[in-house]
Amino acid sequence: MQTLTKTYGLSTLQVAKMLGVALAELRRESTSSKIQCGLRRLASLLHNISRMFVGNKDAVKVWLNAPHPYLGRATPLKYVVEGHIEQVASLVDACLSGQPD
Repeated sequence: MQTLTKTYGLSTLQVAKMLGVALAELRRESTSSKIQCGLRRLASLLHNISRMFVGNKDAVKVWLNAPHPYLGRATPLKYVVEGHIEQVASLVDACLSGQPD
């Protein structure tokens, strides 16, 4: 989890919200299978976003925080924090496969 927070500039609270758990639960139960599964999914998404920018972590942060037309002008980060990780993952997959972003 520290890699996600340090590398991508996410707060622990944001990670908890992305996983749909309370901050206390994330801290207390970080090794639970539910949380580990969510962390793997989130790490996979962030890795794929990083692939779009050839590993440029600053560009990843900008993309996560920029309004996106395919997300109703919401930011990808806001979408993921609100529990819509699959929509963002689909958008990233489309970008990686050469479809318009």
